[in-house]
Amino acid sequence: MPKTFAISAMGRSGTTFLANLMNRSLEFEVHHELDDMTSLPSDAAQIQERFAGGRNYGEVSSGLRFVLPFLDVNYKGVILRDPVDIFVSFCNRRNDSEIAADIHKFTEHWESVDYMASCPAIHVIRFERMVSSVSYTEKLLRSFGIYDVVVTKSDIDTPVNRYAKIRFRSIYEIPAHFVDDFFKRSNWFIGKHNYA
Repeated sequence: MPKTFAISAMGRSGTTFLANLMNRSLEFEVHHELDDMTSLPSDAAQIQERFAGGRNYGEVSSGLRFVLPFLDVNYKGVILRDPVDIFVSFCNRRNDSEIAADIHKFTEHWESVDYMASCPAIHVIRFERMVSSVSYTEKLLRSFGIYDVVVTKSDIDTPVNRYAKIRFRSIYEIPAHFVDDFFKRSNWFIGKHNYA
């Protein structure tokens, strides 16, 4: 019987890293970020069709965060990453006007990630452990049915999907009004998921 999985996250949370590792499997077809934008619950039936076909198949995508609870797959996961690190990465990929236009999205995105993390059927994946522990990451792959990939220290030490132009090295370099807005939207999530 074919094995299927779907993993989601907030953007900038390691989906590229994890998909690249999983894609080394010769037993699975794994896709990353198939959808251009965030899918809605009404898209679940259409997305579900991708998991049919009698093959071992998985998707790792931040775009699945609103449909993951509705998908019928063998394994589900959500990646949690320190929100401050997500915010710094987010700001490094945008100019100030883009930050101002997009910062409101953090509220709805935290709510969806929090909901997924509270579902018993969805495995919580800790980004910081995934990129620092070979044994954690190998166990993670096994928990999603992937047994033919060996994780090395080099895998977890090599940055993936790093933005070439780094404007901010820490949250302390980001304009204060953006930081204040970010914390207003994110403090509840930071405290609830032990990132304080």
